[in-house]
Amino acid sequence: MRKGCCVVAVFAVLLQAAYAGEAPAEAPKIQFESLQHDFGQVAQFTPNEHVFKFKNEGTAILRIERVHANCGCTAALVSQDSLEPGEAGELKVTFNSQDFAGEVHKSVTVTSNDPERKDVILQIKANVIADLVCTPLALNFREVGTANAPSELVVKAFSPSGKKFKIVSATPSADYLKAEIVDPQKDEDPYQVRVTVAGNPPTGMFNATVLIQTDLEKTRPITISVTGNVLSRTEVTPPKIFFGVVCTGDTVSRSLLVKANSWEGLKVEKVESPDCLTVATEETKPGKEWKVTVQIKDAAAKAGDKPAGNSTMLKEKIKLFLNDPTMRQAEVMVYALVRDCK
Repeated sequence: MRKGCCVVAVFAVLLQAAYAGEAPAEAPKIQFESLQHDFGQVAQFTPNEHVFKFKNEGTAILRIERVHANCGCTAALVSQDSLEPGEAGELKVTFNSQDFAGEVHKSVTVTSNDPERKDVILQIKANVIADLVCTPLALNFREVGTANAPSELVVKAFSPSGKKFKIVSATPSADYLKAEIVDPQKDEDPYQVRVTVAGNPPTGMFNATVLIQTDLEKTRPITISVTGNVLSRTEVTPPKIFFGVVCTGDTVSRSLLVKANSWEGLKVEKVESPDCLTVATEETKPGKEWKVTVQIKDAAAKAGDKPAGNSTMLKEKIKLFLNDPTMRQAEVMVYALVRDCK
């Protein structure tokens, strides 16, 4: 047994020595002097260039297979795409600041045949001093016509680069929006564009824009997004009533609210309902809100002579007559599953 162990140990030592004597496989190795560059403050509409230097520190030919720059940048090899061991190369990156303002971060990915580092990511950044900035770029009127909704939203326009300019137009994309240009009273004051919801916007969510145009030659028009939710003058919630399962002989009620969103003086003048329902109205907030209570009063009749455990679907409609000229009548569907629970 000991002799066998000795033979195995000697074989392992010889095998390790054989591997130790083998020369390591040749491979390329890409090495950049720097992986990032900061352009600092740059003017808008100017190209900015930087050369990243790198070297093949491996023992085989280095091949640059692909160079990819994200939006706003271009990258091109200045040197050959194949480098011998010890040979140096250069990659020129150009950042065009035309469509940017403020802090900008971009990247360039270099792909090679380096087995240990297939992709190298180069980072660049810049602080673009724009000729024109508008803030905010998005306006939200929330629920138009309610107390919490703003009556007016303002966009401010100024030039970080100090260029003199004038807003020549502010054009809404919808006829229910109004945009008013307010000139600055002092040189250091920004321009203002005051946006309001006017006219009769359609009920529901809206998504529109205001296009701001200046006299700056190179600057493109700036698009301001305008969103909101136009509530109807009068709102009935919920629009449907579900009782669920109702046992014969039970008295069950549900309620809904009728609200005036942007006006006062609301009245529920009359209610029409089928015989199996009882409907009562109550003014809970004078001129602004009414509570409507619906009760199933004839569930047994609806169940009829069905055997115990069988169900009948109740599907009825109530009509609310209002004094709102834009909503004279509101219809509410009522659903229930009437069952003999005995």
